[in-house]
Amino acid sequence: MKKTASIFTASALALAVAGAAQAVELEVGETTLNLYGYAKLDMIYDVDDDLGNAVSRAAISLDGEPSSNGHTTMHAFQSRLGFTTATPAGGSELKTMIEGDFYGGGGGTFRLRHAYGEWNGLLAGQTWTNFGGFLAMHPTVDFTPTPGIGNAARQAQLRYTVDGFSIALEDPESLGGKPNATYRFVDTVTVNGTDVDQVGSGDAAKSRLPDLTMRYQGAAGDFNYAASAMLRQVRYDANSQDAAPAAWSSDSATGWGLALEANAKVAEGVTIRGGVTHGDGIGGYLEGSPAAPAYIDPTTGSLETIKATGGAASITVAPVLAT
Repeated sequence: MKKTASIFTASALALAVAGAAQAVELEVGETTLNLYGYAKLDMIYDVDDDLGNAVSRAAISLDGEPSSNGHTTMHAFQSRLGFTTATPAGGSELKTMIEGDFYGGGGGTFRLRHAYGEWNGLLAGQTWTNFGGFLAMHPTVDFTPTPGIGNAARQAQLRYTVDGFSIALEDPESLGGKPNATYRFVDTVTVNGTDVDQVGSGDAAKSRLPDLTMRYQGAAGDFNYAASAMLRQVRYDANSQDAAPAAWSSDSATGWGLALEANAKVAEGVTIRGGVTHGDGIGGYLEGSPAAPAYIDPTTGSLETIKATGGAASITVAPVLAT
């Protein structure tokens, strides 16, 4: 069976009304401070299933499943606030950025988007992962990114960039994800002199090392391209979990991922884009991947990585205005 939705529902954001981004620049000594932000109203009409504040693909009904038609949603959660600074330091420029919006928890809570400092090619903090990019991401009014390409989400990292090459150590859990090492158990407790079985759960997943990502991005005229790689360790340790299945002890496995992406302007107003991503234990580094990077074989206790492959291609035709 497959999931289907009308083209209007797949687009989801039928109308977006936004105030123009505003910025204020201040000079404080040798430091330049920029304050910026915007207010944005999204007016959404879902022809078929209610997909929420942006397209939730898991909410699209399977063929033959009952569904409810016609849903209106309005929100301003994508409104954004931020500031940047730039200060001359040691023959280079020390830059900082802090930015947030109100899309936390799916909407309604202020969340941190970017918070980092950058100097002489060295970046520390939270910003776009070094693995995913935007070259293959086709423009859309929906807030949900293009599935199948390298995930361009934000996470904590330490990165060094020289020319078009960058290498980074990144948070191993927020994007790559943890192996599925959750177990259920029954614990017998005594309540008022009576033994009562209580069901509980535990998680033996463990992160010991940061993820390693590498990326090279370049251009040749109107052709832009990038290649990236990811290497990580996924691990679980149930030695201290008394309720874990008897076969479980501890194990680790190597996860990896590769991504290629490019775009090119082939004619006036016409751009083609494409990308392909593949990996074993890649987890959330593949945009739209629903799986954990690995799972535990319940019989042997061994940690098994999960392979995943995705891709996307698009063409954008923009109107050419006469001058």
